Amino acid sequence: MRNFTKIIMVAFLLMISLSILVFTIENQNSVSLVFLGDATPPIAISILILFAFLMGMVIAPILVFLRRNLLKKSKMTKKW
Repeated sequence: MRNFTKIIMVAFLLMISLSILVFTIENQNSVSLVFLGDATPPIAISILILFAFLMGMVIAPILVFLRRNLLKKSKMTKKW
């Protein structure tokens, strides 16, 4: 059973890696983002999308952690 789960995990990671590779190869167009008058140098659109995805993966757990801690603190102060 343990070997089966390892095989499934490896297959899943390979599928994710392959889809990221295909996404990167298919989206080689360069774009320049403009925000408040400043423009970035031309970067491949796939890099920008992957960067936004990774930033979401970093920021979301932080927000969940802060929300849970704030809810715990507010519940603790209401008991007093």
